[in-house]
Amino acid sequence: MFELHVNDTTIPYAITRSPRAKRSRIIITPEGVKIVAPKFLPEAHAHKFIEDNKSWVWRKHKAFKIAQPETVSKPTFTDGSTILYLGEHRPVHVYAEDNARLHLSYEECEFHISAPTNMADDIRQTLLNEQLIRFYKKHCITLATHYAKHYTQALGLSFNKITLKQQKSRWGSCSTKDNININWTLILAPQDMLEYVVLHEVCHLQHMNHSTDFWALVKSQMPHYTRNEAWLKHNGYSLSAYIS
Repeated sequence: MFELHVNDTTIPYAITRSPRAKRSRIIITPEGVKIVAPKFLPEAHAHKFIEDNKSWVWRKHKAFKIAQPETVSKPTFTDGSTILYLGEHRPVHVYAEDNARLHLSYEECEFHISAPTNMADDIRQTLLNEQLIRFYKKHCITLATHYAKHYTQALGLSFNKITLKQQKSRWGSCSTKDNININWTLILAPQDMLEYVVLHEVCHLQHMNHSTDFWALVKSQMPHYTRNEAWLKHNGYSLSAYIS
């Protein structure tokens, strides 16, 4: 780990090598700063690259620090607590019985948990977290597929398949084989955020870039998409932190 010093601030950063990279790039996320450099680029060039861009790095790093709260409340799976789903904290009801099978379900905008009374808290927490992730992924792929079918039909396009990912710095991607990847943690955000990201990737089926024509296509289907862009920029960091 290296350090960048700018405006009385010390910013740690790492250097990673990529055989596919043709030039250096800087990635800034809530988790930190890293330079992705070509495989054979001298290390000194990578340090010079971030030094030349230190004002930009400082501004982006500061924006993340301002946006992030001290802590992110994670699900506790206790009676009377809440679980985040589609942008809202849904109430949790726990039913403890001696011979109950540990199970998490969702009905009428509430989560219900049946749990055996003799299970250790740490094991219970781990298993319920796994069940919650499966629930999130199941409903994310269902909604994402629905939106992909809707927008490809509206735009006269087609896609091959949708795959769920959990990436730290990308909400979605689209390949030249018409495959769409979606970050499943979007299921935690208000529903129109997932809809926007799917639309964004569907538009890449026609324009594999962020040209004027691309953004015009997005706007034709979602005139106020910039609101979604802004929400993800300022709140997106909390989604992966909530379930990690």
